[in-house]
Amino acid sequence: MSTQDTKRVIRIATIGVEDRTRRTLDVVFKGPGEGAYALVEEGLAESIIFDFDCFNATVLWEDYRKHHPKLPTLVMSVNHKEVPDTVFLRKPIQISSLFQALGEIKVRMDALQEQAEIQLEPPKLHAHTGTVSDRPATIPSRFQKDDELDRLCGGVADVSLENMQDVEKIFYNPYQYFQGVLDKALRTALENDTGVLISGMPEQIVLLPKSNRMLCASPDHELKALCLVPVQQRLITISLLNATDANTQALRQRVEQSLQHGKPLDQFIWKVALWTARGHIPTGTDLQQPVRLSRWPNLTRLLLTPYSLQIASLWHKRSYSLLETAKVLNIPQRYVFTFYSGAWALHLLKIASSDPAEVMIPKEDAKQQAFFHRLLSKIWGKSGSQRVAT
Repeated sequence: MSTQDTKRVIRIATIGVEDRTRRTLDVVFKGPGEGAYALVEEGLAESIIFDFDCFNATVLWEDYRKHHPKLPTLVMSVNHKEVPDTVFLRKPIQISSLFQALGEIKVRMDALQEQAEIQLEPPKLHAHTGTVSDRPATIPSRFQKDDELDRLCGGVADVSLENMQDVEKIFYNPYQYFQGVLDKALRTALENDTGVLISGMPEQIVLLPKSNRMLCASPDHELKALCLVPVQQRLITISLLNATDANTQALRQRVEQSLQHGKPLDQFIWKVALWTARGHIPTGTDLQQPVRLSRWPNLTRLLLTPYSLQIASLWHKRSYSLLETAKVLNIPQRYVFTFYSGAWALHLLKIASSDPAEVMIPKEDAKQQAFFHRLLSKIWGKSGSQRVAT
């Protein structure tokens, strides 16, 4: 083994792994692992450790494998799992078994690397073809290798208005998912000028719009899994928070002491929209309707997908339709659709009467919609000066 190879640090991310287990892995990697492995965010990972005992594991796994069919993956569970193209590790984890499994992962990584080197050819060898199939090459390199960002944008192919069958596939109904519950809860809170409690989920969620905060004990991977499947609205309740109520005070104290307390509400709404949409747009959206931003978003707080800044800049200056935006910036439509869905959820868009936010909520008239926009601008504009880490 070469000196260069011995110094190589394998970047590993976890999906569905509890915080306590993740902290243990970090200690093991830095100690017995002698720094040969490092825990990183999912978008920077060369391999994944996936816990099949986590909440909604099957849905989370299908979504992960759909976008990363070949990424070397270590699957762990209390019960034996026969998952194709993975390395299995039984829980509770033994250090010796862990490093043996990681050794197998290393072998698979080396094999994929060798295969990639064989298939890789300089672009100039293909210049004579003159094809336009190399469109991804227009994407900046800083986005090409960020798998997490691409996952958030889904895999929807560009569509043409001449093929309505393909056009129909780019839509989704936010109100069939947790995103719709969240939007309803936010409206209830704003209309009653108080916080609200969402019950009926794996963990209770508190929304505090006036302070732009949300409180929830569930980690991001559980919330993300929740966004992937339709919810049963009848099982979910939205109730107003009473500051003098003892149960409310106890709930708030318990949630605030959790590891996931006190996150920016606008950041949470944006994430939920991206996790749910995955490159799709809300039903009722007119692809030819020009849109623009009603206000500049606080991009320092939001999870930015490819070309978010360029799209925001374009829509801040003047109105463009979604299809025009993709053409002007020369980017895949899914990046535009992703930003649109996030901005739609945050009510950042200024659209004509065909605005899907109005079409999909028939009971809300123009006066209410205008009031809602002004109130959100006041709340989030006031909190926009606070730099909060994502």
